[in-house]
Amino acid sequence: MRNVFSILIVAALLVFPGHVSADATANLVLKRGATDWITLKSEGGVVKASSKSFAVTLTHAETGFSLISSSGSHRVKSEDGKYKIYGPRGALLLKIKITPEKIKILQKEDDPEPWSVKSKRGSGDTKVKRSETELGKVSFHPGKSLIKVKDTTGSEVCSMTATAMTASPAVCLMNGLPEESALMVFALLNAIGE
Repeated sequence: MRNVFSILIVAALLVFPGHVSADATANLVLKRGATDWITLKSEGGVVKASSKSFAVTLTHAETGFSLISSSGSHRVKSEDGKYKIYGPRGALLLKIKITPEKIKILQKEDDPEPWSVKSKRGSGDTKVKRSETELGKVSFHPGKSLIKVKDTTGSEVCSMTATAMTASPAVCLMNGLPEESALMVFALLNAIGE
């Protein structure tokens, strides 16, 4: 039996092959406790993610996406489920690899400690790891229209109201990922339907 996560990824890549969906979720708020951490708004093919300290705007471009953040203009190159985010000076900042089995987030081309987001077979839970160390899980609760992010002790780290599962709230567990980069990952995963 194919897991739900794989089906959602394949469907998203078929429906949204490398472009921002005009029908992407209009408004999302990722909360840490009772505090809003990341707010995402989507309108007319433009995805905006912001926190108290940073903001990013993602739009479709010829070779992937254009991303403008607090630190400047970035280029996002996409090819076969791989997304590379280059900084204002051309240096690779992030690499996101998406397969039906998992999403892998690297801070450089051959990052020895990448983050991975992988669905557990037969459940609505998604495990988040850094290298081989489990950091926690993301769970979708359809009856409550809620996504919860919990660490390995079972403590809730973040939550978000949503009508479907998305891997983007996993950024709550990615300690060591700069906040501006977390916003970029959050915006991109939502834009491509992950």
